[in-house]
Amino acid sequence: MKIGILVFAEITPMTQEQIDRLQEEADKNGHTSAVLFEKNFRFQSNGNDMEIFYENERFSGFDVILSRPNFLEDASRHQFVVDALVENGYRIINTFPSIGWSKNKIDQHLMLSKAGLPLPRYAITKSALEARAAAEDIQYPIIIKIPVGSLGCGVFYADNPESLFPICDYLTARDTRPLIIEEFVKEAQRTDIRIFVIGGKIAGAMKRSAPENDVRTNA
Repeated sequence: MKIGILVFAEITPMTQEQIDRLQEEADKNGHTSAVLFEKNFRFQSNGNDMEIFYENERFSGFDVILSRPNFLEDASRHQFVVDALVENGYRIINTFPSIGWSKNKIDQHLMLSKAGLPLPRYAITKSALEARAAAEDIQYPIIIKIPVGSLGCGVFYADNPESLFPICDYLTARDTRPLIIEEFVKEAQRTDIRIFVIGGKIAGAMKRSAPENDVRTNA
């Protein structure tokens, strides 16, 4: 089997390590693999049919493509590549809307709430004034999050109105996306446990602690 590993952003040392591990496992199991970059695709319609090009050559020969959504911005900016590959008969692991759900913290909050899972108290708003009101209701200290981000980027801590107001004013002025105002869980003592569940079974887990002078456990 020939496996494509589709990446959407420039490869960092961390993502390179992940890709290396995937390719090692593919080799162990008798498969071949190749890295595919989103920016090198071209989708061209000729009437009713669409042709797919990669690096200016007709694209073919892959049995399955592993989509690796290693981007930090709005997931919709990258959806067309995955959707076009699926529409043209390629078997893709990780597609939309699942990728969007995994990248958008607001979607995650709403889905977890709908599923009845316990969450810290939170509010969603696009208004700095409403964010301030939500913080008063939830009570300080609180966490402010933008919808998309990773490794702690776009996550802020405020323990009083004086620290909250400038953050909300700045975020709502620079962006039109909503904010998440969330209860800070003091009892966690700046640690969390991340558990990976596949098919109803725990596949792995890790305990994470915030760096010194920080509250973000995923920083």
